[in-house]
Amino acid sequence: MASETVSDAFNEDQVELEVLTRKPVCFAVFGKPGAGKTTLAKKLAAVWKCQLIDGSATIEQAIRDSTSLGIEAKRRLLQGEELDESFVMDIILDKLNSKEIKHYGYVLDGIPTSSTDWKPVPNQVQLLQELDMPPDVIINLKIPDQDLMKCRMEQKVDPVSGELFIRRVYDPPPVSGTEGDGEGQTESNEEEEEEEEEEKEKNQERDEFAEDLVELDSLQNRAVEIASRLVRRREDTEMTVKNEIKHFRESVLRHLEDYIIQHNQQHVIELDANLTAQELFRALLVRLTALGVPRTPAPCRLVAPEEGEEEDNTEDQGDVDTDTFLQQMAGTGCLLPWFRWRRSRWGRLCPVQLAAGNMTPGRREFSVGFLDKVYCLSSSEALVQFTRNPRAYLLPPQPRIPCKVCIIGPPTSGKTSLAEMIAQHYNATVLDMAVLLEPVVAEAKEAVVREAREEAKSSTIDTLTQELTQQQTEEPPVPVSAYDPRVEQAVKEAENKACDSNLTITVEMQTKALRNGIQAAEQKRREADPTGPLHGGWIVDGFPMSRDHWAAMTDQKLLPDCVFVLTDEEAPAHHLLSRFTQQKGLPDPSTFKDKDAEAKDEASPGTKVPEAVGDWEKERGEYQRQLGPLMAAMKGSAIEPLSLDCTKTAAELKNTAITQMESVFEYQPAEYDAGDEEAEMDEDPLLETDAGDDDEEGKAEEEGSEGSSKKKKPWGDSSFYCPVSLKEQGVLWPGSEQYALRYRERLFYFSSEEAKTKFAAKASNYLATDNPLETPPLRIFLLGARGSGRTEVGRQVASSLGVFHLALRDYLQEQLLSKMKRPPLVHEDEWDPGDEGEKTEEEEQEEGEDLDEDVRVALTEEERELRAYLLHGEALSEDSMDNYTAQFWDTEPYKSTGFIMEGFPATADELEYMTSRGRFPDMAVIMQVEANDIVRRLLEARFTVWKRKKDRQLDKRNKAKEKKIKEWEEDKERRKNELIAEYQAKVAARKERKTSSHKEDNGDEEDEDEEGEEEQAEFEEQLAELEAGEMEEEEEEEEVEEDTDARERMKGALTERFEEENEAVNSLQDTFAELQIPCTVINASRKVPVVEFSLKRALKQFTTDRAGLLRKCTPIDLAMATKLLDHGYKQTSKFKKWCPIELARNPGAVLPPQQRDEELSPVIYGPRIYYLASQEARDCFMANPEKYTSGPSPGPAVPIRLALVGPPKSGKTTVAENLCRKYGCLRLSIGEAMRRVIAQFPHSELTCQLQAHLQAGDTVPDELCVLALDCSLLDVQCTTRGYVLDGWPLTKTQLDLLTKHRIIPVIIVEMQISKDEMLRRAQAEKVSIDRDYPVHDSANILLVRSNKYQKQMERVREWYCTQHHNWLQVNGEHSQWWVWEEVKKLAVTSAHQIQLYLSRITSGHAAALQGLCITPTEFSKRLGECSHYCPVSMAQNVLVDCSKKLTLQYAAEFRGLYYKMSGQSELDAFLQDPEQYVSPAAPHSLPPPHLLPVRRSESEVKAMFPKSFEIQGICPVTYVEGEKRYESLVPGKSSFAAEYKNKLFCFASERNLDHFMRRPHYYEITSLPAKLPPPQMPMPVTSLPMLGYLEQSAAISVINALSAVGYCKPKYPFVDPTKSALAYLAYHLKAYNPKSSDYIRKKYKKKLANFEEKCGLIPYLSSSMKRGYQEPLMRPIDFDHKIDRFLGLKQCI
Repeated sequence: MASETVSDAFNEDQVELEVLTRKPVCFAVFGKPGAGKTTLAKKLAAVWKCQLIDGSATIEQAIRDSTSLGIEAKRRLLQGEELDESFVMDIILDKLNSKEIKHYGYVLDGIPTSSTDWKPVPNQVQLLQELDMPPDVIINLKIPDQDLMKCRMEQKVDPVSGELFIRRVYDPPPVSGTEGDGEGQTESNEEEEEEEEEEKEKNQERDEFAEDLVELDSLQNRAVEIASRLVRRREDTEMTVKNEIKHFRESVLRHLEDYIIQHNQQHVIELDANLTAQELFRALLVRLTALGVPRTPAPCRLVAPEEGEEEDNTEDQGDVDTDTFLQQMAGTGCLLPWFRWRRSRWGRLCPVQLAAGNMTPGRREFSVGFLDKVYCLSSSEALVQFTRNPRAYLLPPQPRIPCKVCIIGPPTSGKTSLAEMIAQHYNATVLDMAVLLEPVVAEAKEAVVREAREEAKSSTIDTLTQELTQQQTEEPPVPVSAYDPRVEQAVKEAENKACDSNLTITVEMQTKALRNGIQAAEQKRREADPTGPLHGGWIVDGFPMSRDHWAAMTDQKLLPDCVFVLTDEEAPAHHLLSRFTQQKGLPDPSTFKDKDAEAKDEASPGTKVPEAVGDWEKERGEYQRQLGPLMAAMKGSAIEPLSLDCTKTAAELKNTAITQMESVFEYQPAEYDAGDEEAEMDEDPLLETDAGDDDEEGKAEEEGSEGSSKKKKPWGDSSFYCPVSLKEQGVLWPGSEQYALRYRERLFYFSSEEAKTKFAAKASNYLATDNPLETPPLRIFLLGARGSGRTEVGRQVASSLGVFHLALRDYLQEQLLSKMKRPPLVHEDEWDPGDEGEKTEEEEQEEGEDLDEDVRVALTEEERELRAYLLHGEALSEDSMDNYTAQFWDTEPYKSTGFIMEGFPATADELEYMTSRGRFPDMAVIMQVEANDIVRRLLEARFTVWKRKKDRQLDKRNKAKEKKIKEWEEDKERRKNELIAEYQAKVAARKERKTSSHKEDNGDEEDEDEEGEEEQAEFEEQLAELEAGEMEEEEEEEEVEEDTDARERMKGALTERFEEENEAVNSLQDTFAELQIPCTVINASRKVPVVEFSLKRALKQFTTDRAGLLRKCTPIDLAMATKLLDHGYKQTSKFKKWCPIELARNPGAVLPPQQRDEELSPVIYGPRIYYLASQEARDCFMANPEKYTSGPSPGPAVPIRLALVGPPKSGKTTVAENLCRKYGCLRLSIGEAMRRVIAQFPHSELTCQLQAHLQAGDTVPDELCVLALDCSLLDVQCTTRGYVLDGWPLTKTQLDLLTKHRIIPVIIVEMQISKDEMLRRAQAEKVSIDRDYPVHDSANILLVRSNKYQKQMERVREWYCTQHHNWLQVNGEHSQWWVWEEVKKLAVTSAHQIQLYLSRITSGHAAALQGLCITPTEFSKRLGECSHYCPVSMAQNVLVDCSKKLTLQYAAEFRGLYYKMSGQSELDAFLQDPEQYVSPAAPHSLPPPHLLPVRRSESEVKAMFPKSFEIQGICPVTYVEGEKRYESLVPGKSSFAAEYKNKLFCFASERNLDHFMRRPHYYEITSLPAKLPPPQMPMPVTSLPMLGYLEQSAAISVINALSAVGYCKPKYPFVDPTKSALAYLAYHLKAYNPKSSDYIRKKYKKKLANFEEKCGLIPYLSSSMKRGYQEPLMRPIDFDHKIDRFLGLKQCI
């Protein structure tokens, strides 16, 4: 690949670090003396913010900076001494090592110098290569010697300013067309001038470099005004200029060219110095912009000092709060009104002072803007130092704590332990006042003793002297000396008394001890780290202890940066007292007696309070007494003491202390109020983040969701969503304005005060660091009345989006289905249980009389709640909603996939409950329908169910009636049978009684008969009554509802339910708006596909490019982008000016899209600016920037360098114009090159020579043509976009001239067409209506030109094929579109190969060399240690000689050396990991030359006589591979011979020879078996019989030739068939003779083809010729040409 997929750094701090650690761009300007190097270097240094390294400019700068060399230079100049070359170079080298160069880079002008007084030129060039910061970009100004001489002799200098002006500037030629006569002509000229002026102004507005060229424009305009005072310089005489140019060529030029060749050619810019200074600088800016060379960011002062105002103003600014101060500075001196300065980690502290170890606040008048942040400097000196090199004060480990700390607290509070732990963390020194006071007290004691001694000595001597004087003796008194015993005794007593006295330790002594300790600690730190801060690195333990101590420290400027106060607030004194008693081994304080009881001598339990405890309490009491005034004094000094709870562990105290100390360098969130918002809204129209606000969908969504003000804020990483909820819960919870914070000049809204507090405590935990925040999965609420189609549409849309479709009510219903008779959500009219669903009354009674009519099994409390919710809409409890809704937000797979939740929430209470739990959807969609739509959709289905139930009910009734009739008849029949049986029983009983009475003759027979008759009558009466009985009438049945009535009832019920549900859903819209949840309404009355499309369109903002939902992009114009990049406020991306969208669509692009600057659409994303090719591309990028920024980086831009050659009418110009139109390159024919030179440089020497030949009507010599071409190739368009050389070179002479001037096209494409096609195209052009004027393109002229082309091109083609391997051929007889695509493919492939090479070489990898136009000579000079042998095969101990491969198809470069591989697989392996195949990691190295096998031809073998073949001429390869068996002893042939270790071997075949050449050590044998096969004697061909001889010699070639003759049947014009056949036979034998060379065979193949073509004239003319006369336009296009050619052959016979 030409590029690697490496994303731009997203972290702003990392981007800033990259900028600060990036090597500044260094330039070197080369050229002939007087070519304009200094002028160009000065302007480049000013625009690119580099340091100018030039003799005079550097000396002046050194004098201004008062460096040691600058002071010496000033002294010499004041004394009139000359500054020698060596001294000037010392100043330049000192400047190259200065601080400014480390940050700004340089523009070097003057090295190498032609003078050798300092160093020889080669040594100067070597010095350039060995610089710590060598030049990155080389600017080479090229100008012919004659033009340079003319320019220098005509240039003049302004004696006032010292500026040089060429003649074209101070004496511009008159503009053509301005000297018209007549009033009309004058008015016309004035109008044209006005139009030109307007057009010029418009172009300047669009010009990217207009601001950079303002000074040169004004200078050029001023030159005409001051032309009268310009003078010529003395050194601009003809002889002086000639000598300088000659000396430059002889001593400097060759070394410079060698240096430039070794440099990265992409960063070598060659410019034509014939251009004016303005044109030259514009061309340079275009080249640098195309290369993507960044400008060095420089600090800009935000508050310029007013005239007469002292910069070191000591006005107090400490009363301004830091946040307020930085907020004010954010809007001061902005680059653009909409881009404010951001606060840095230094806050208000001066970076220069902090690097020195002082936490000094900066001042407003010394504040600067650097990159995108504001830095406050404390003084003018700090401002100068920071401006010279801000990197020294901003790079890590800065900002770091100087560590000036004081720790105070009550006794045994842990001060010393905390001080030691902090000192260990910061590598600081702990200062103990007791230790520090010892030398100070000793010194004071010694001073007291010394004073007492002197006083005692003097007073004693005076006393003794007075006593002697009072004694009246004749002799004079003897003077009392110091050695008097009495004096010595007095002095000794005084010393003892002074030593025994108690010395009072004063505040001054303590302050002095502290100052000495601090100085010693800082000195120790500087010795350990000489490059570290000068101050700091000390921690004072237990000091100051009083207000006086603090005042003394203030006077002596010994104040710390931080004061820690250890407190015991929870249990005052008790905790510390316990710690004290433990340390001293005393009883626990809880066992001490009460103080009052101890004072009264009352008996009380416990231990007596030790005396040490009393002392401790006194010390603590004194501390508490002094603490209040001390704290007040600290606050008065603007130092806020930090309290630490000493009851915590030492580790906790240390971590807390370090955190509080480091917090000064952390970004702190600040409150955001309405005033900030109004200020930003008034001046910040570019804060609009969405690019699609103009389309209808965006407007609808914006109107339906939130106001436009929501979009126009400087949102942070999470947009207007709560970052805490996004990080912890993974939901898009819209924040509230009442919970807002500003962090790093970005606005964050939060969902609650708790979330706001979490963010304020540790903001970095909730922000994007290396990558943008991840967008949570899609969550949508789909609402609407039942019947709106939400289920069907929601399910289809969810399936297409790859998310879950959730119907919460259906899910809840499933929990109850097993215990319900019918689903709760199904209306009674819609429920059709069928026959199986109906139960008898008995079954219903068995299920329980206490259950509801729709319940089958008793429900639990939770299930009853669900039933009430589903049936009657009663609210669910919070526990139930947690149980059934939380899983969709918190558990997989819903959590990571997303969902569309249908029909929930249905009420405002449910919605508020969901949002209170942080379960926010991305959007709510309401499907709006009318009541008629609901009735239309649901009525028929409901009526069908009702109808089916009605029919079933009527059928049930009929069946019940039939059942009753059947039961009545059965009862009747049963009763009848019972009556009959009863009657028969009575009859039988009567008979039995009658029989018994007859036996007994009781006389009761008559009675029996009467009884029988009565019974019979009764029986008959009962039967008659039974037969006449009727079935009882049924109860009046319920009247069945009619169909019409049922329809009306159902319609009313549906309408009523719809109105209730619709009202509830509509009421949710206000709640959605209050909760800032986007809500949209779609019309669901249409067909399902239409509604589905509407829903997808409504969700488009959340589904299309969802990953970019939280990405913030800001569109800007080109001028703003240029200014932000130039000042470092924003950084360029890895794409530079490539469009990421176009690059994603065309990954193999070799050039950025060709377009005007005004068509570019820059966009700010994060800390970088991206350039988009169009508005459409900008909108696409802003929708999801991460999608495109993570794509592959573009490779280096590779200009198209192509030459098109071919015979006339081959289409060269058409293809060249298409290429130039596609890629923006320049089409150059020789005529075009000459016209460009004449038009652009009318006064140059080359133009004069060209015009002389043209005006004389002579042909311009090739030498001048190449010079014109070379001059045209310096055009910016050629160097940035490329060129297409149209129709050159055509001869070997032209080729040699191109090579001499190093003009080598990357590929040469030859357009091949036949002569017939050429003539056909010429004939078609003759009748074309686009032909304006006649040209010389007759058939004869074209044939002559074609023949000349073919003759001359042979040598050109052969040279390019053998030297550069870049000659390609394309069949030009295809359509122009096919040819264009083929040539474009070849050009892009070649450029892509170069792009891949540059990318891999730049990154330190190996790169393939194919397509780089490397000559064999150049390749041989840079061969690696493997020579022509394949390093990959050599790693396997196999020698593969690749010297016979003339192309570089399998060659590669690594570490500046070339290597050849044997095949594609070996090349791929080498490119993958080249280090394992080259030294020192290669397992095998190339043997010395005498141990390498060498092929020998038969002639070479004969020349080596009498040396003979080893092993008796047996093939060693066959013998070794045959496992040294007898049958493998095969003799070799002398035509396959090789020499190895000074021994000759012969082989049986070419294959065996190749195997031996690869592994000679494996096949080398020295002995053979004793028994060898007999030698085989070949039989000569001449010994064969005639037929055998012919068969083995000439038969095949003759048969093939005769077959070709028979197939072709040639008839040459004006020659008989026999001669024609013999001539064809001869040509064929010569063309296909295997013994001939390739050149001879190709030559006769062409003659054979020409012979066949001429033989084809007769059949063509016979078929095309008509009997009658035909007009020329009616004849075939090539008829005239072929008839002329046919007749012309008659003269050749």
